[in-house]
Amino acid sequence: MAARYLANPELQGDRAGLGAWSRASAQYKLINNHREDQAPVAARLTALTEAKLRAAGVPVPHL
Repeated sequence: MAARYLANPELQGDRAGLGAWSRASAQYKLINNHREDQAPVAARLTALTEAKLRAAGVPVPHL
């Protein structure tokens, strides 16, 4: 999944929008962790994807 985002930067969305999320960390955390107890695989996939994108230099908000 991370490789697809890196190969297609247009899928990463608007960089200005990411800045808004990083300033609203409580909302990002709520949305990002929503139902993680009911879908732990999806939560883990999200965490791994975000880690790979951060490692590649893509600005992804931290919780």
